[in-house]
Amino acid sequence: MSRMIIHCPSCSARYPVDGASFAPSGRKVRCARCGHSWHQSPP
Repeated sequence: MSRMIIHCPSCSARYPVDGASFAPSGRKVRCARCGHSWHQSPP
């Protein structure tokens, strides 16, 4: 399992995620704090 930290570009909240859960093209994620959605590239 490769851990990585992603940051919300809207409110700067930080989240630890499992990098293995990302497809080669990345995935769409949503911030639990502010609700902002963005495309996150894989590690």
